[in-house]
Amino acid sequence: MGGKGRKSNKMFITAKEWSAEWGGAKPVAEENSLFTRLRFDCCSLSFQPMKDPVAAPDGTCFERSNILEYLDQHGTHPRTGEPLRISDLFALKFHCNTSGDPHCPVTFKVFTEHSHIVAIRTTGNVFSFDAVNEMNVKFKNWKDLLDDTPFTKKDIVTIQDPHNIHKQNYSEFHHVKSDQLFVPSSSVAEDEDSVESKINLGGVHASATKRILEELNAKQAAKTRSSQLREEPPPECFSTPEEAEEPAPSAPEEVAAAADVSVPNAPEPQKAQQSSSSSSSSSVGLSTRMAPGKS
Repeated sequence: MGGKGRKSNKMFITAKEWSAEWGGAKPVAEENSLFTRLRFDCCSLSFQPMKDPVAAPDGTCFERSNILEYLDQHGTHPRTGEPLRISDLFALKFHCNTSGDPHCPVTFKVFTEHSHIVAIRTTGNVFSFDAVNEMNVKFKNWKDLLDDTPFTKKDIVTIQDPHNIHKQNYSEFHHVKSDQLFVPSSSVAEDEDSVESKINLGGVHASATKRILEELNAKQAAKTRSSQLREEPPPECFSTPEEAEEPAPSAPEEVAAAADVSVPNAPEPQKAQQSSSSSSSSSVGLSTRMAPGKS
């Protein structure tokens, strides 16, 4: 057998054949597409863009006022449910370009959902992972790239890792699964059963955030519908026969009153007798006048 035959009858498959023809890496792609990722610049409590961001030691980002109020009420990490203290939080400093988009202040690359983003805990400055890895980790230069503040390798906190997107799966957050949706004290809720009334929607601009709210509202509406069905009274078609039957009106006046129609009064009996006697007398007079003509 020639070389071509030996090559086609090999006892193994390549990585390209495994991924393209035999289903390699496809289950991961299908699993990743089952949920919507929370944006890196959105609060993990209110799901809206942050104005004063802070981060937990694991890199979960929050709006400062929201997480402080939540810790006063629960004292646990909103994403994991583990104990969390206010002293564990640190402020974040996002740098934006002239268009207002957050970017790395060293490489000037705009952050997207596919960017690997890290922050330095001692300063709060946010960089791309490539900048910190190339200029700090490889050369063991443990100083901030902007202000030379010293830090250690443990102070590098991952904000977003495109290879670990399950961290941003909002449906797995502890405060969502345990039905402990955050209610800011400054927000005025018109409808207590609506998720949108518990979240200030004035700053929402991302379509992903709107999809999150729609899914949460759908779950909340299903719960309210099920509770209403349990408390609903029986319909009118199941009422008792005594309630359904009504006495029929006997007199014409009662029928007219029920139909709101006026009925003219019936003539009195005496007037009716007088009219009948006058008609009979007139007929008798006519017959007496006609009698002599016939004779």
